[in-house]
Amino acid sequence: MMNEKRMFKILKRILDKDNIDEIKKHIIYPDENGYIMYDEYLIKTPSPGDYVIEKFNTYTVKKFNSLRNAVIWATLDKSNKIMYARKVEELDILLASTDSHIQLQQQLLKSRKTTDSMSLAYTKLNEESLKKINIVKELDNFASISNTLQDRQFNKLTK
Repeated sequence: MMNEKRMFKILKRILDKDNIDEIKKHIIYPDENGYIMYDEYLIKTPSPGDYVIEKFNTYTVKKFNSLRNAVIWATLDKSNKIMYARKVEELDILLASTDSHIQLQQQLLKSRKTTDSMSLAYTKLNEESLKKINIVKELDNFASISNTLQDRQFNKLTK
């Protein structure tokens, strides 16, 4: 199987510069610094679990806890769905916070001795788990919107 970089180099030799520049505006491809999306965004991984998006020719820098959420944000931003993009950014932060709360409640549940304190910790754990489920559902909806927008961009390119 051919890796992405090699395939891109082959395509580069086949197509002329104008075609390549047009294709770059609609795809995601690897770069030595990370991934470039739509020839407008750079996604870097400074440390495991951290993703930073820089928008070219602007001062926009966004941090995400998930590559999926970073890609969703960039697609929404590129499509000028600014309110959706902001919501994805908020949900990413909320999801990371909820995950840490779940871990904390699990640790507290293990250390509880009395029935009342165990019940309280279990209730809080369930509350955080339900919160996480709702956040993930909302992010899935934005992923679906993002996927539709990506399909439209790719269809424009292939016509």
